[in-house]
Amino acid sequence: MHPFLSKLSLGALMIIFNLFFGFKSSCNDLIHKGGANIIYIYPKENQVIYYHDLILRWQNKENKGCQRLQLSIVKDFSEIFIDTILQGYSFPIKDLEKNKEFYWRITDASTDIINPYSADYSFFKTTSLHLQYPENNFGLNLIPTYAGDQQLLFIDNPHLLKYSLSILSIEDKSRIFDRQTCSSNQCIPTYKLPKGKYILKIHFTEKEINSISEVLLTQDE
Repeated sequence: MHPFLSKLSLGALMIIFNLFFGFKSSCNDLIHKGGANIIYIYPKENQVIYYHDLILRWQNKENKGCQRLQLSIVKDFSEIFIDTILQGYSFPIKDLEKNKEFYWRITDASTDIINPYSADYSFFKTTSLHLQYPENNFGLNLIPTYAGDQQLLFIDNPHLLKYSLSILSIEDKSRIFDRQTCSSNQCIPTYKLPKGKYILKIHFTEKEINSISEVLLTQDE
């Protein structure tokens, strides 16, 4: 083969190679850059939150003035029930359906085109179980959640602490629940509690005598 033709063929192959892999790389860049400018602050992804008086919070690294907020019950956003243009980095929602999963995303308000390669969204779950307690809880993680339509309180005990747990009704001071354990986790079936307010007392038996943590528990169902 003539040397010139060989060089020409090699050049054509290099152009095709660059076009193909360059395009592939640019698509991958789009995929990975989908949510690079948006930081979803609250709720955290996959967080279970109380379904009343929610305030969505986020950051936008580009500091855009007008943004578009969309909220959906499906992750492909084919069913959107909040679609609004706004400024700032928060949005209040008074009431959402409990025991549901919601998807939300922030996009550029200046265009109607959503990047088809973008996976830029966050999601959270709602519950009617509300807890109020100090941040220092001696290493236990109290996580309201649900299975189907049944409310549960999941307790994560990563350090295998030995503790006793009681639930008392604020209204009549009666003791509803009593358990002592050192297991790594347990679930309390709070759906069995009538609607109302309770005190959840956690006593760490291997700590000092006054190591009791009290949590205000509201079962709104």
